[in-house]
Amino acid sequence: MIGLRMKLLLPVILVYILFAASIHFILGPNMLHQKRDHILEREMEVLKSLNPGMIRMLLARDFAAIYSTLDMHLELSQDHHWLGIAFTDPAGKQLYPLDDGTADRDSKGSIIHLTSRLDLEGEFLGTLKLSLDITPELMLEQQRIEELEWLTLFLFGLLTAGGALIQNTLICKPLLKLTHAASRLADQDFDGELPRAGKDEIGQVTQAFSEMREKLRRDNQRRELAEVDLRQANETLEQRVLARTQALKTANEKLQQEIIGHQEARERLRLTATVFENTSEAIVITDSKANIIEVNPAYCTIMGYEKHELIGKNPRTFKSFKHDHVKMGKYFPSD
Repeated sequence: MIGLRMKLLLPVILVYILFAASIHFILGPNMLHQKRDHILEREMEVLKSLNPGMIRMLLARDFAAIYSTLDMHLELSQDHHWLGIAFTDPAGKQLYPLDDGTADRDSKGSIIHLTSRLDLEGEFLGTLKLSLDITPELMLEQQRIEELEWLTLFLFGLLTAGGALIQNTLICKPLLKLTHAASRLADQDFDGELPRAGKDEIGQVTQAFSEMREKLRRDNQRRELAEVDLRQANETLEQRVLARTQALKTANEKLQQEIIGHQEARERLRLTATVFENTSEAIVITDSKANIIEVNPAYCTIMGYEKHELIGKNPRTFKSFKHDHVKMGKYFPSD
């Protein structure tokens, strides 16, 4: 059976193993790969920087200048792991170096070749091919990464060990004391001494143990008081339900009366509208400015206009449109 200390240490050990594995198998290779990509990008930029000058010399057919330029760059770049540089024309013929002296060195498996095309306005003028060996620089980077790994693991190991010691002091020992005290309480020994209560979670547990006996003694009293309160609450709730039911009944009766009143009012309005529409007397309703807002069919028949032609107009404007003054004078006196 795994003990308490081992259970607490197990997550720390697993984290340490995962951390070490991630550094060795993920972080280290990624750093080395990034270093390799950085070196190749750097050398590719240097190689491409030769393109403008090479194009100018090719257009001028100055092959002597091409040879001297490439010799100079090759000599200056020996510290950057350049093994050789070759220039071929569009047909694939090697123009530099004249002797293929780099063939033996290019047979190494660690040689990397970078190629840059020489193009001018879509015309292919030739190719520069750089051969370089970045193994020494990668080995130095690998050594640096390994040193960084060991340093990181050492520091993390120190933190892990320190955490384990602190964990044992602050958690394991107080929990073991609480276990012994709980066993004595289970045997009805309520005088067992508990660990000193602190302000952390373990201290709260210790305080809970010391208060347990008093809480058990007061449970029955609290339960009886709770039952009394529950009965009183039920009685109060029943009274409130009865009062609410009566109030809802009164409100319902009042609502029924209002509904009946609304129905009677709607019936009166319907009758009024029927009279308004079917009476033979002309009826016109105007606003405060004497503009027509509603007319009945009898009014439209007498005036000789459609309803939409009358709405919004002043009745006096229709006195002489479709009837003579004699007929209209019966409805609108002259000014």
